[in-house]
Amino acid sequence: MPVKVRLTRSGKIFEVFISTLQKYKEAIGICVLVTRPYQTFVRTMQDKGLDVQKMFVLDLCGYADASNVVCVAPADLTLLNLAVEDIVAELPPQRKFLVFESFSRLTVYNPPKLVAKFAIAFFKHLRALDVECSIIVAQDGLDAELLAALKQAADVIEYVE
Repeated sequence: MPVKVRLTRSGKIFEVFISTLQKYKEAIGICVLVTRPYQTFVRTMQDKGLDVQKMFVLDLCGYADASNVVCVAPADLTLLNLAVEDIVAELPPQRKFLVFESFSRLTVYNPPKLVAKFAIAFFKHLRALDVECSIIVAQDGLDAELLAALKQAADVIEYVE
C-alpha cells in the first residue's frame, strides 16, 4: 500500500487531516492525533457525519478517555511504532489505513534527525503491514533534512493549499 505525504501550511493541518479521513469513511483504520485533543476530534468528526467508532485513535496529546483510544507520549517513537503494529494486527484484513495528523510536530519532542530516521523505518513498516497511509506535514519551518527524508521515503508527495 502507498505511503502518501501531504504537505500543507501549519494553519491547515487539522483541516487537511479531517478531509483525508473523509476519504476513508468506509474503511477501518488508525488515526494519530498530535495537536488536537480527542474531544475536539470527536466533535469535528460528528459534525462531518463520520463514525469515530470505526477508528482506533492514537492520541499523542494524552487526554483521551475512550475504549478506542490509546495514549502514547510523542517523545516515545518506539512505543508509537509498537502501538501501530498492535492495532494493525487487530484490524480486519480488508482495506486498512493510517492517517497521521501533523507528523512534523514530532520534532517538538524529538530531534529532527531522529524523526527523519523514524519516518523512513515507519513508512517501510507500514508498507510491510499492508496499510494505506497518509501523513500530514506542516511545510513551514520544517527541517530540511526531515523534509528530504519524507520525500525520499514516501510513495506520493502531495501539496495541499
